[in-house]
Amino acid sequence: PTLLVHEGKVIPEHLAREGVDLEELMAALREHGLMNLKDVLAAVLEVDGTISVIPRDHVAPKRLRKVRSSRNR
Repeated sequence: PTLLVHEGKVIPEHLAREGVDLEELMAALREHGLMNLKDVLAAVLEVDGTISVIPRDHVAPKRLRKVRSSRNR
């Protein structure tokens, strides 16, 4: 995976290295409902060629507690 956007800022050398143009990146953002780079926490070019987008207002998942299984007793 290659980071294309970090905290609303495009990483031009990563776009160039991966052959992704700005129009393609912006289309991916729109597909995720984001119209502006400032609303993007991160955008990642995945190994399968898709672009994953994490919005800035993304809520991190809570950590799960370890629970003892009754089967192990």
